Amino acid sequence: MNAGSVLEDDDQRGAAHFVEHMAFNGTRRFRRIDLDQFIARAGLNLGADINATTGLDLTVYKLNVPTHQPGLMLQALDILRDMAGDVSFEPQEVESERSIILEEWRMSRGAPARAFESAVPLFFEGSPYAERAPPIGKASG
Repeated sequence: MNAGSVLEDDDQRGAAHFVEHMAFNGTRRFRRIDLDQFIARAGLNLGADINATTGLDLTVYKLNVPTHQPGLMLQALDILRDMAGDVSFEPQEVESERSIILEEWRMSRGAPARAFESAVPLFFEGSPYAERAPPIGKASG
């Protein structure tokens, strides 16, 4: 998807990453339980077979789906389609995911990440990229 952090406004920092997370919590046609059941029925493992990542330029959703089960690939494509444009944003899921992302942000505060964040403005001086790393956004403000 053409939805990375470089496309965000200042008041949207981290929004693409947040939407990436929310896509796994339900869509217009697939509630969270439906997604969980699909993952179990397909024999997928979170992280290895079904995952997503948000970068500066894009967000990528990954589903490694077995092709020998009739209908599974079509349902996977339907799920990806909804993740691309029909995330449900149920209020209780939003609040739950907010704390998960904040913890992810806290865990990413090691020396390598801080060094990268310090170097990015130098590498990309004069471009929107200089202000949009890391894609996870900021903990406040």
